[in-house]
Parts: sequence; structure tokens; C-alpha cells
Amino acid sequence: MKSGFLAVPLTTVLLFITASVSAENINEKMHRAIQLSLKGKNGESLKVFQEIASANPNNFYAYNNMGMVYFKTGQNDKALEAYKKALEINPDFSMTLNNIAQIYKERGQYDLAESHLKKSIEAFKDMDVAYANLGEVYLLQKRFDDAIPYLEEANKRIPTSAQYHEFLAEAYEGKGMKDKAKKERDLANKFKVTPALPGLNP
Repeated sequence: MKSGFLAVPLTTVLLFITASVSAENINEKMHRAIQLSLKGKNGESLKVFQEIASANPNNFYAYNNMGMVYFKTGQNDKALEAYKKALEINPDFSMTLNNIAQIYKERGQYDLAESHLKKSIEAFKDMDVAYANLGEVYLLQKRFDDAIPYLEEANKRIPTSAQYHEFLAEAYEGKGMKDKAKKERDLANKFKVTPALPGLNP
């Protein structure tokens, strides 16, 4: 199957502010770092995220975003390190739990990907991408019975995602459910005009 693992968009929401840096200043820096990454200036983007994390060590959003830029540029070891730092600060941060699973999935460490995605869903039950990603992890292992309920849930939450319908079609095909698979393929083709993957979100 063609991999289509979904990463959560970069976030600008901030929870931890130090006395030395104003909330407005951090928000401005976070926004600038995201814009730099969107323009392909990932080195500059990382420097700004690092400045935020240095001034505000408990800002797990900065570490999550840093991890996403590292992952985007193929630096998976550094991405994993940044994600782990975010989870040290906030072990229940659903976005990072989802994103770190992406690396484990690519490495074929499906048990770790599965456990982190289940934690992501437990932490934030409305996170449709985690349902879809867990379904994909099961698809890669041909665990169709396990994949179907998570993919059905993802499609129920976001019924216009072409990629979610593609995943579900593959799961149905794996179970020999041809009529259901065809229906999902048709829906996937219908919604392909809408991008399935979320991008960086300023």
C-alpha cells in the first residue's frame, strides 16, 4: 500500500510563558518560524524554535514544531529527540504522540507506533488523524479486522477526506468486501479535489 501517514499541523498555541519573554513576543516568534518553514527556510525556522525553547524550556509546542521541521527535512533522529523532549514535558500531548508514531511506523516499529497512537486517541478522542494513522499501521501489518473500526471512525469524523476513504477501501478489500471497497474508492475519487494531508498551519 502507498503510505500516507498524517502529521498534525504545526501549532501556534502556547501554554508556558516565562517572565523574561512576553506572550506576544513568543507568539510572534512561533508564527515567524512557521512562515519560514512554509517558505522552505527550515534552518532559519529551527533557529527560531530553538530560541523559543531556550527562553521557555517548558514549551512543549516548540519542541513538537521543532520535531516536525526536523522530520520534514529528513532528520528523523533529531525529530525523535525533539518529540521525546515534548513528551517529557507533557506525556499526554496528543499531537506529539501522533507525530512520534509517524517515525516509529516508518522504521517498522509498529508496536511503538500503535501504543503511541492509542495514547494520542485516549488523550484527545476527537483527533481524527490518530484514528486514520492507527488504521494505517494495522493495514501495513494486514490486520484488517483491527484497521476497519479505526478507519470507519476517522471517516465518520472527517467524511470528506479522500485519503481516509482510500485507507478504508484497502481494509475492506483485504477482507474481501468488494462492494464496500468500491463505495469507498468512489468516495475517495469524489473528494480528491480536496487535499487529504494537512499542511503547516500558521
